[in-house]
Amino acid sequence: MKQQNVSNSLPPGRTLSGVKFVMLLSAVGALLASGCMSARVTTNLKPETNAQLTSPAGKFYVAGLKYTQGDSPDDKKMDASVLKLVRKECSSRYPALFVSDASGSISLAVEVDSTTTTHGDKMFLFGLCTGFLCPYIFPAPDKFEEDIDVKAGLWNGRDGMRGAPLQASFQRENHCWRSILTPSALITIPGESDFPKESNMFTEGVNYPQISQQVATALAQLVATKEPGFWVLPAGSESSAVALPSAPTTSLPPPAESATPF
Repeated sequence: MKQQNVSNSLPPGRTLSGVKFVMLLSAVGALLASGCMSARVTTNLKPETNAQLTSPAGKFYVAGLKYTQGDSPDDKKMDASVLKLVRKECSSRYPALFVSDASGSISLAVEVDSTTTTHGDKMFLFGLCTGFLCPYIFPAPDKFEEDIDVKAGLWNGRDGMRGAPLQASFQRENHCWRSILTPSALITIPGESDFPKESNMFTEGVNYPQISQQVATALAQLVATKEPGFWVLPAGSESSAVALPSAPTTSLPPPAESATPF
C-alpha cells in the first residue's frame, strides 16, 4: 500500500517520460538487431492473368503441393501455406483453367523446389572500401538469387504424383540495400523491379506470395496446351489416381482430397 502511494505521488510528466524512454530503447534495440532494407526483384517469369485461358482437357485443381527449400527438412505446415496461396492465385488469375473445388476437375500434384544463392561477401567488401560507413550508417548493396523448379502431374490420391511430371523453371534476382545502425536504407532502392518495391525492417525471408503468383503462371503454361490424352488413365492404372472427368469408363473419378497435403 505504501509503494502504491509513492508511485502515485510521482509527477505525471516523469511517468510519461519514462514510458517514452522505454519505447525509444525498444525501437533502437529492434533496429540494432535487424537493421533496415529496401528491395526490388527481377525475374524471367512475369506473373500473368488470363481469364480466357482454357485447356482441351478441362479444368484443374491443385490437390497437393510439396515445397522444398534447398536442404531444409520437409515442413508440412509450409506445404499447406504455399498450397493455399497457389490455389488462390491459380483460380483468380486463370478462372477458366483452374477451380477451387476438386469436384469434376483434374487433380494435380505439384512440387516446388527452391535453391537460394547468396552473395554476403559483396556487402562486406563494399563496407571495407567505405571504412564501414556502409552498411552501418549508409546503405550497402546486397543480392541473392532464387532458382525455382516446378513439377506438375496427376495426383495419386495419397502423397505425390503418378507418371512423368511436366516441368518448368524460373529465376528471381533479389536486389537490396541494407543499413544496420540507421534507417537510411528505408529510402527506396533505385532500379527496375517486376514486383512492387519493399522498404521495411530487415528480413531474410522468402516472399511466398510473389513466388505463388509465379508458380500459378508456370502451372498455367504447363497444363493449358497439354493434350487431353496425357490426363487419361489407361486401363489397369492404380485405383487411387485421378482421371479426366470425361474419361472412358475404364477411368476412375477424382478422389476426395486428403486432409493433409503431401
